[in-house]
Order: sequence, then C-alpha cells, then structure tokens
Amino acid sequence: MIDFIHIFRMIPNHRTFLEREDIKFVEGIPYHSEKPIKYFWYNDKKTGCKTKVGYNDWIDFTGSITKYWYEENYTNLPYSDLACAIHSLSDTLYSRPNELILKSFEFGLNIPLEKPLSALDTTDLALNYKNKFFQDMDGDNKRSIGKRCVLQEYQLKLYSKSMQYDLPFELLRYEVKVHKKRFLRPVYFDTFEDLIDKDKLIYLKKIFLETFENIILYDNTIPIEKLRAPDRNLCIKWQNPAYRKSLQKTSPRTFNNQKQRLTEIIDEYGEQQLKPKLIQQFSDTWDELMES
Repeated sequence: MIDFIHIFRMIPNHRTFLEREDIKFVEGIPYHSEKPIKYFWYNDKKTGCKTKVGYNDWIDFTGSITKYWYEENYTNLPYSDLACAIHSLSDTLYSRPNELILKSFEFGLNIPLEKPLSALDTTDLALNYKNKFFQDMDGDNKRSIGKRCVLQEYQLKLYSKSMQYDLPFELLRYEVKVHKKRFLRPVYFDTFEDLIDKDKLIYLKKIFLETFENIILYDNTIPIEKLRAPDRNLCIKWQNPAYRKSLQKTSPRTFNNQKQRLTEIIDEYGEQQLKPKLIQQFSDTWDELMES
C-alpha cells in the first residue's frame, strides 16, 4: 500500500547522530560555489533510502518504506509489516512516529497479470486521466517501463515492475504520488503515524480506486470492424495522442464529448473488460493487505 515516503523532524542535537556506530554519516562537502552543504548524510546502498541530518538540528528521510523493510519493492507491504517498518524506522531516527512530519508519500499496489496480458502492453492502453495526458516513464536503463500523468498536487504512475526488476512474471504497478497533501483533504496526513491509521488507509483505497476509474483504458478486444463508421473512426483516432492533444486544444467540448463516447464504446464492446477486472483486483488486494 504505502511505498515512497518523505519525513522530517526538528531534533534536539544533531551530534547524537554523528556519534552513531551503526550508521556512518558523510559530512557535507563544498559545492563548486564553495558554499558548504549544511547537512551530513547517509545513503543505504541496499535500499536506496537517504537520511540527512542538518547542522542546525533537523533530520530528513526519503525512500521506499517497502525497500527499507524488504530491500525490494515489488512485494506488496501488508499492514502488519507496514506498522513494524514504521516503528522500526522511527526508532532508527530516534523518534516516535507522531513526531515525524509526513512531507509526501506514495501509495499503490503491485498486481500479477495472467498471460496473454503483458504489464507493459497494459500501460500502453492508458490514453488519458480525465483531461490530462500520460507520458513515458523511463526506468534506470532509460527505456520506457510505463506511463505517468503529472498534475500539480499529485501524479499517477502505471508501469511494469517486471521490466523494472527483470522479473520472470508479469507484474503491473499502479500508484499515486502525493506532492501536496491538500489533495487528500478532508482527511489529513500530518505525521508518519497517520500511515498506520486504518481508517485513513481505507480512505486512501477510495482515492486510489477513484483515480484509476478516471483513466481511459482502451480495450484492444473491441471488434472495430463491427462498429458503426463514426464509432470505428473514433476508436482509431483516439489511439493517436497527437490527435487527442490537438482536439483538446482546438475544441475542448468536442474532446469531452468524444471521450465520453469512447468510454461508452469500451464499456459496451470491450470483450476483455480489463478495467473493471483490474479495479476488482486492486480492491481485493488492498483489503487482503489490510487484514494481513
């Protein structure tokens, strides 16, 4: 459920961390401008998590809570392990979970796909989120592993964990990255402890499913040859991002009308019914994680 986190706290004395033997912090070094870095830091090579401690007494942690606990993040983190990981990390930072300010975080799920479905091919079916467009999402080797849609307060990612980690099975990842927490109001996520509040996690599930529901996910099993000519042309044209972007720019009303009609065609004629199946799979997986 929860993956990437960014937490922060003002601390009594940064020297407490410099004296640690279990973590060897690197002191700040000057930039080219000869201005010193005002913190020392530690990068965990196994997890990619980064801890910074400021000379003016603050601590900042960024990274995947799943990697922190499992040293990989293609396994879903169930509630019991999430709670353990949050308390363990807080102890490592000499803090209690309710003392650590939650700056931003990601929530999402990894779900397996059965052949002939491919995780990467599935991401290519994502045409739009509401009126926003998806763009390619590159992995570490600079090749596309899926799609992302970036908005002002949050972004959506739909990508192949199989390609990201060279897994021998098809694993699809969908996640919501929160940039500004006001996106989640009226529910407030203020501290690290809020991520183990079950009522708030249930609310995140609601947001998670609602965002996915607003994605236009094309269905390649639509029998285009059996459609009326206007609907057939609509299906063909809307698979071209250049057409959709031009239409939205020149005629927003026509864009919205065609988007609505395409959604109706997918719902009525899509033989695979991929989107409803994925929504059900997401919902069931989230519930299972909450109980385990």
